[in-house]
Amino acid sequence: MKRIAELVASLATRRSRTIVAIAVLLTTAAVIAATRLRLDPDILSLVPRSNREVNEFKTLLNTVKTLDQHLMVISLPQGTDYEDYLPLADDIANRFSKLPSVGSVEYRLPDPETLIERFLPKALLYLSPSELDEVSRRLSDAEIRSSVAQNFTTLQTPQGIAAKPLIQYDPFHLLPIFLSKFRSAGGGMKIDAVSGYYLSADHSLLLIVVHPVESAQKIPFATRLLADSDAIASTALAEWEKTSGNAPLPTIGFTGGYAIAVEDARLIRRDVLVNILVSFAGILALFIYAFRGVESVVYGAIPMAIAIALTFGLAALVLGRLSSASAVFGALVGGLGVDFVTILYSRYLDYRHAGSDSAEAITQTMRSTLAGIFIAAITTAATFYAYLATDYRGMSELGFLTGSGILIFFLCVVFLLPALITILESWRKKKTIGRLHTFGSERLIRASLARPGLTIAVWSIFIVLAAVASTRIDFDPEISSFRSTGNKAATLQSFVTSKLGQTFNAMTFAVKRPTLEAALAATTNSAQELDRFVKESVIGGYQGPSTLLPSPDAQRRAIERLGQPDFDVKRIEKTFRAALTENGFRGGSYDDYLLLFRKMISPDRLVTIADFEGTELAPLVRRFVRKSNDGWWAITYLYPHGKSWPSNVPPQLLEWRESRTGDILTGFNLVSMSLRQVIKRDALRGTMWGFVGVVILFILFTRSLLRGALMLVPLLAGGIGMLGVMATFHIRLNLVNAFVGLMLIGVATDYAIYIAQRFYENPDNLEVALGDTAKAVAMAAMTALWGFGSFVTSHFAGMRSIGYASIVGIGLSGLAAITLLPAILVRLFGSSRRASS
Repeated sequence: MKRIAELVASLATRRSRTIVAIAVLLTTAAVIAATRLRLDPDILSLVPRSNREVNEFKTLLNTVKTLDQHLMVISLPQGTDYEDYLPLADDIANRFSKLPSVGSVEYRLPDPETLIERFLPKALLYLSPSELDEVSRRLSDAEIRSSVAQNFTTLQTPQGIAAKPLIQYDPFHLLPIFLSKFRSAGGGMKIDAVSGYYLSADHSLLLIVVHPVESAQKIPFATRLLADSDAIASTALAEWEKTSGNAPLPTIGFTGGYAIAVEDARLIRRDVLVNILVSFAGILALFIYAFRGVESVVYGAIPMAIAIALTFGLAALVLGRLSSASAVFGALVGGLGVDFVTILYSRYLDYRHAGSDSAEAITQTMRSTLAGIFIAAITTAATFYAYLATDYRGMSELGFLTGSGILIFFLCVVFLLPALITILESWRKKKTIGRLHTFGSERLIRASLARPGLTIAVWSIFIVLAAVASTRIDFDPEISSFRSTGNKAATLQSFVTSKLGQTFNAMTFAVKRPTLEAALAATTNSAQELDRFVKESVIGGYQGPSTLLPSPDAQRRAIERLGQPDFDVKRIEKTFRAALTENGFRGGSYDDYLLLFRKMISPDRLVTIADFEGTELAPLVRRFVRKSNDGWWAITYLYPHGKSWPSNVPPQLLEWRESRTGDILTGFNLVSMSLRQVIKRDALRGTMWGFVGVVILFILFTRSLLRGALMLVPLLAGGIGMLGVMATFHIRLNLVNAFVGLMLIGVATDYAIYIAQRFYENPDNLEVALGDTAKAVAMAAMTALWGFGSFVTSHFAGMRSIGYASIVGIGLSGLAAITLLPAILVRLFGSSRRASS
């Protein structure tokens, strides 16, 4: 290693300008490549490809193109008449329906009169046996007479004019029995049904539900859709304002999967930029403070900027995208890799103060330090590469980029830093030599060396107390740690949910069969089990194809039931006409209705999907029934008992899912549950692999089991202390910061390497040698703290929690490296090493 160090030092000093020129060319190429990177906010892209839940979710998503909805929310000013804003909703919906990117638009309930006129002849085919029994009851002689009398009374009231059309088409009051089926197809929303629109019960908002043709996770598509939505809203609002009189302007907003995905992508871009800038600026400020020289900024900034740029280029070439998990690698690389600059440059200054010229100091620095930072780089990179053993792709990508970035940073520092020093030293007229000033670290290490026993005792007490406290730490299993905060579209969706009483993430049960009839039959057979789940409050309700398109078998059973004596059309008509005469209705007033009624009692054919073509119910049919290349899908939507699904999918649904071989029960809640299990397993597995790998490397490098074990002292002190502090201050472990332990392995062990190397190198003058190194370690810890600490500015809760946990863990590890580890080394080796010297 010393021979390699001398060669590198010689090359860097003799070919300094060539090295800088090559670095500039490589950086330019990397920046050009990085422009190809796309941002992917899709959580599903982070999970294992072999995951059943994810694959089933994607299978259904690819079949129906999208399970997402794009919601336009028209918020009405308080105290206004909602009818003034209905033309605006009509215009907006009409404009959306003309977009090629939109498959269908929902914003109104089916018109009852249209439904009755078009579907009355087939209405009874939709009903279950129990519902047909209720129809039979209402068609008894006594009930017919009672209904006709009630109709006559209603027509004499002021409301009679409005009620006349319904009385004309529903004299037996059958409408409530089957109309609920059509209303429920709108998604179970609590709306003002009288308005005929998706209007909240308090008349504060109108909702337009748009079903685009592509998935929300296709960000370019979602971005174009949002742009089109803005244009439609602006144009429609301007047109409405011309004819609205003095009605106050409403507020129009967008939510649903598309708006949330676009906003998340924007937040990821913002977080990447802020994390890098905050890390970069903070680390450079620390360099200025610590080294008291402007040239130190150059030495820190240029290798860091080039290393990050090269890693971005690598990400573009290898991955092609960044996710919410992997996008933060820049801050990690900057915060960790700058340690190399700190250690090398501080040792360079030590040799300069000892009387060496610049070239000689560079050679001496590389000879004495290269081995240490090489080991630190290898162990840190190996720790992050341990993420590659995880099935959770978000962390494996982060591990690959950060591990690779650390090695790239190491190479940049080893070659660029000596070259930059050589160039700047040749330009400088004033030959003053700076010093490293760092946060009282010299006093701390002197105190620990003066009283090693007391230092070890104090740390031992703290570690024991922290270990006891850590047993009370809470674990948050929710997937919410992956979601962004500050997403206005997500906030608006929560508001809409509270207003309309409907969740927008229903579970989906899908069956696929070769024919439509077989698919509908399979869905109908499952309805009995779903009804049981509703009664047992496992689910709140469901809507399936039978709402609009009953299976042929169910329709045939209904026809058979209609052939029973209690549905004798001659008796019903005779009783009805007599009741009309008794109540003073004009003769022949219901002749047209009775023609339709005879068809309803004796339907001539089954309801088919062709009956809905060209009607306002056609988009709803497509929501439940889809044709694929090799068969038909029938889709049923399951809604939770309450406003949201519990953290874990109800076990009854999981058992039912296993019993439905070949069918799909999926939903984001089921994917989230699976994701939690994957991450918990991978966090433990990755940490164990990383720990074992580092231990093996230390034993190989030190050729001693004891010395290798001592390298873990700062890690154990920092890790246990971090868990204890988190438990004490109620900072919860979650699915993201569970990986902090693995990150801490790479950070804390570096500090141990720097201290131990200097200890073994100069045991006779520990106070001076370790004092200088303690300053460098303290500086390295501060830069890492700033790099990881920049995560607290993230919009993603999981990333923020990494920032908080890392600040504690890195801070304690750095403190243990410059106090506890030197005290232990002195106790174990100090006297014997001095005597042998």
